[in-house]
Amino acid sequence: RSSDLGTVVVEVPAEAQRAQTLTDAQVRERGALGRRVQAHYDEIPQDIEWAFSGGTAYLLQARPITGVEFAWDRDVDGWQDFPEPEGAIWSRALADEAWTGAITPLFYSWRAPQWWWLFCDIAGYIGREDLQKIPNMKWYRGQLYWNCAWDTVMIENAPPATRLGMVAALPRSKQQEALATPFSTLKYLTSFIRTMSALPRLRPYNWFNVMQNHFENRIADAEGLPDDELPMLSDAALKRYMIQLQDYEHDYNIDIVWPGFFLYGRDSISLVHHIMGKWYSGDGAAVLGELMAGFPKMSVSMLIDVELSKIAGMIRERPEVLAAFEGGVEAFAEALASNLDGGPGITQAIEEFLGHYGCRGASDRDIYFERYADNPSILHSALEAHLRSDVDIVAQHHANNARREVVMQEVAADLCRQQFGALKAEAFKLALPYALRFLTLRDDERQHIDLLVYSFRKAALEAQRRLAERGLADSDRDVYFLTMDELFEHLAGRSNRTLTGAKISQRARNFDEIGRASCRERV
Repeated sequence: RSSDLGTVVVEVPAEAQRAQTLTDAQVRERGALGRRVQAHYDEIPQDIEWAFSGGTAYLLQARPITGVEFAWDRDVDGWQDFPEPEGAIWSRALADEAWTGAITPLFYSWRAPQWWWLFCDIAGYIGREDLQKIPNMKWYRGQLYWNCAWDTVMIENAPPATRLGMVAALPRSKQQEALATPFSTLKYLTSFIRTMSALPRLRPYNWFNVMQNHFENRIADAEGLPDDELPMLSDAALKRYMIQLQDYEHDYNIDIVWPGFFLYGRDSISLVHHIMGKWYSGDGAAVLGELMAGFPKMSVSMLIDVELSKIAGMIRERPEVLAAFEGGVEAFAEALASNLDGGPGITQAIEEFLGHYGCRGASDRDIYFERYADNPSILHSALEAHLRSDVDIVAQHHANNARREVVMQEVAADLCRQQFGALKAEAFKLALPYALRFLTLRDDERQHIDLLVYSFRKAALEAQRRLAERGLADSDRDVYFLTMDELFEHLAGRSNRTLTGAKISQRARNFDEIGRASCRERV
């Protein structure tokens, strides 16, 4: 710029245009300068301006970068041993099915490593040890993303009849290719033999017994420590306790996921669909709905509804209690505390319900979300729904079972009239009960895993209490937005307070945005 002429345009010689502006040494010096400045400002990324004068470099100014929302998401995946592969396709499809909703860094850092260990084992069973160096998931802005390379391999190893539902996890451009991949019966059987060799207790029917053992005999492992013992733990002991819960969930996942979910459940349900769609001569879709309506044995979720319905009935039968209930959570609590007619019986029923099912009722999977035992308004809303309903759950259950028996006989008779009918009918009689038994177990297992996750939630709340007590918390939910390692570094006073606060703040904003988006989708 010239004071006499204004802006002057000077042609840069062609050789200078092609030349590197800074030497390699100068680039390294600028990098070192950037790291020093960022370290000076508590590791908050800086917008830095510098200039050369007389061959000397000068730092002109530095200020926090704006316009970019840093959340240090890569730190949440710090447990990963292998880098993200180039060209990987990451999808929310499978994640939305298996791990729904917004996910906090704390819960992700506790659960995700287990899933990695588990799927590395599965990769060995199907003869794809190469996958053990390819990350199968990552966390980004409050959500889980799944590597489609893993989905593709699982689809390749699956019988063609099971693939249609599985390809929904892939981008549409990849679905037809996955469906058309040749199926190898030999590879399929080899993977099953490898599994049975490593996990003989998980034979197709004994698998149910193994899971029932978790539900009945390992409740203490899922329940963890009593609430009043958590404050007595040192920080190191609290971390060990969280890891102990993590180890149990890993043991549990080994027993339930493979071959249970990925072979037995998937293939039995797919076989039923195949029979009704390809072999049965009537309206397969309509009849299938009757066959799969409810379960022969009441699942835990159904039992929860039965208990809620009973409590709602007790409230409905007492006008004064009902009026108090309709007045809201506080009015209802005050009425029960005042020994209103029928109040003690309702109070006892609620306490027994919370004793069994207090770990349920969360709006999503993450430990962030409150359960029945945490917030009376959640139970109040559930009872409100049952007060509006006149469905007799037990009667409906028996009616479904009676109708299913009739329909099963009709389908078996139809199959018997066909070529190879006896074999087809026998396949149907084996597949449907197994599929229904699997679906019942899939519902029942939520109670056990929710109990375990609730134990971890209570441990996290104890950590939050300690953060607040030591002046290390800026809100009552900071604990959720740190990984386990970050949390215990922070508790020990070894963290960078400024950087830790920035991580918590932005991760919380991202998490809240996922929650708002989910609410908009539901509306």
